[in-house]
Amino acid sequence: TMTLGQAMGLPASLVQVQLVVAALLWGTGASPTTSHWAGASAHQPHILIVMTDSADGRSVDPTDQRVFPAMATPNMDRLRRKSANFVRTYSPNPLCIPSRVATLTGRSSDHTSVWSNGWALACRRGRDGRYSIPSDQCRARYDAEYCQSLCDEQGVQSVLFDHFQDAGWAVKRVGKYHIGADFGDVKYERIFGDPRHLVGTLAREARVAKPFGPGVYSKTTHGDLQVADRHDPKPPSKYPVDLETLRKCKQHIHRAPLPQDQGFRPHLLYCSFFFPHPPYDSNAKYMGRIDTSKIRIPVHRAPEDMHPADRYASTQKSQLSYVVHLRDGTPRIVNRSLSPKDDRQIIHTYYGMLAQVDDWVGDLLRALDQRADRDQWYVVYLSDHGEMAREHDQTRKATMYEGSVRVPLLIQGPGVKPQTTTHPSSLLDLVPTLLDLA
Repeated sequence: TMTLGQAMGLPASLVQVQLVVAALLWGTGASPTTSHWAGASAHQPHILIVMTDSADGRSVDPTDQRVFPAMATPNMDRLRRKSANFVRTYSPNPLCIPSRVATLTGRSSDHTSVWSNGWALACRRGRDGRYSIPSDQCRARYDAEYCQSLCDEQGVQSVLFDHFQDAGWAVKRVGKYHIGADFGDVKYERIFGDPRHLVGTLAREARVAKPFGPGVYSKTTHGDLQVADRHDPKPPSKYPVDLETLRKCKQHIHRAPLPQDQGFRPHLLYCSFFFPHPPYDSNAKYMGRIDTSKIRIPVHRAPEDMHPADRYASTQKSQLSYVVHLRDGTPRIVNRSLSPKDDRQIIHTYYGMLAQVDDWVGDLLRALDQRADRDQWYVVYLSDHGEMAREHDQTRKATMYEGSVRVPLLIQGPGVKPQTTTHPSSLLDLVPTLLDLA
């Protein structure tokens, strides 16, 4: 099989390192240690990782005919033309937490037992370097004994950041993690779900609801399928933390040392954004960049013509929620099916969100361009999973169709040959590839 290193045209010695690390990761289910690769030195470049949430991989694939033609992403295009573009990269589990855990550990869900967004890495790293101490995130929901049992079952020894930090790199992490292990601000990292909430979730997915009667008199849009008014001049505000992430990342880029600086340490900078994750929220500035004539509206099959799994997924992903008020003022949530007009608005808004992400990528690239050592930086752009955007009568992710499971992966830097490759790759390749580059 071909490694990412081979596809990027890296020297054979580095490719051999990647093969060894990959064998260590997947052949034994273990994680590599710093003894398997060289430590930091003044000859090593910095690495910038830009992680997004819910970015469709076809948005950076120039051979795609469904999503790419409508894109308005000049900054991503500039990065893409200078990168190894792995246009057939897939998420090992197209759901936020399972995908991020798999990506940052290099281990699939069957090795980590992280299958859904209600679970994550249950232990944080101790002084012995092992993930063996029940995390505060886990103990907020479960007792220490149960969290410890989860740790033992997961058997995680390290994540991406540990390899670099243990080898002497300066690791800077900004933004969204969603992997557990006490990474991140608890305000945005509520990982372990309350089991009691599953009852309500299953009921909603099965369309189990009480009839409300004829007492409705007003309604307002609500929920994950809310879409923005395209004429709204205000910027999207659902994830203001992203703007802070952008500010801090640019600051870290400016402050990273030059190779000739005394006490130089190479930096691994991880910048992770919530966008373009739903709710679908954009504004006139970004939606106005999209050529609406190139938006392709999916044609949906009748429920009786769907596979049962598709019919189930469509049931839970093709509803628009409303807050309604009974005559006594009591609020209730009701649903209606999405219309073709809703489909167009959702797709248009989602593409506007991708245009905003492109602006942020441009800000980061311009910060890099101001550095004397710009050609000594690796830049990696990826996402945890894609977005269905009404294909197969669905929104969001958690299905194995292309819109959900296919993700962008661009790698640009010294020794990397700019090219578009259709060789299949996985987010599981990220850890061994970055250890290869380092």
